[in-house]
Amino acid sequence: MADMVNRPPHYCDGDIECKDAIREGIKHYKGWAAKCAGDVIGYIWRACMKNGVEDLKKAQWYLNQLVSEAEEDEGRVFIYPCNEKRSEDELEG
Repeated sequence: MADMVNRPPHYCDGDIECKDAIREGIKHYKGWAAKCAGDVIGYIWRACMKNGVEDLKKAQWYLNQLVSEAEEDEGRVFIYPCNEKRSEDELEG
């Protein structure tokens, strides 16, 4: 029987767990923007294994929120300016 708390199958398909992809995907975002970016990744990840189009629509809703935040003030969304080159050490820190 699947462990629906620690390893739900709709988040553990493949070589990478969804939580690890989310952790990497949001590391350059702040606050609400980080939550929105993480939810976009999560809903897209599980869509074909759980709720299909409904999950894609949820991902779209969170992506729209993220875009709106960035349009208002990129500094409130991103930890670094998007066009600023950073060293590998800065990216890992």
